[in-house]
Amino acid sequence: MSFEQCLREEMETVSGLADKVFPVNAPESCPSPYAVYFSSEGTADKSLNEVLSSRTLDFSVHVISATYSEGKTITSGVVQRLQSFFQREIGVSNPIFCEDITIDPTTETWDNQLNMFRFIVDATIYI
Repeated sequence: MSFEQCLREEMETVSGLADKVFPVNAPESCPSPYAVYFSSEGTADKSLNEVLSSRTLDFSVHVISATYSEGKTITSGVVQRLQSFFQREIGVSNPIFCEDITIDPTTETWDNQLNMFRFIVDATIYI
């Protein structure tokens, strides 16, 4: 299973995001709040002799909300869920093990195109 599928399964457990987590863009018909995510393929770890199966991935989760307070609440849930990844299997249908995760401070902004609040959570995960 891909990291993105595991991330989606985990984020959909956050209150307010059930069935409302999408790669890059949400469908126009999706009401707020919702979340979109961006992810890289990552960088494979190496030893002195070989390329290892473990890797480092940078990703971000953007919470989109019509109200500031709702966005703050959901973003707090997202950050708590991401913090729970440390040293456990993530995902439901085909989990992967998270060795470590680093979460950057959340960026809050107003999205002029959507006319909604955007809360950006950037992170790096080691799987």
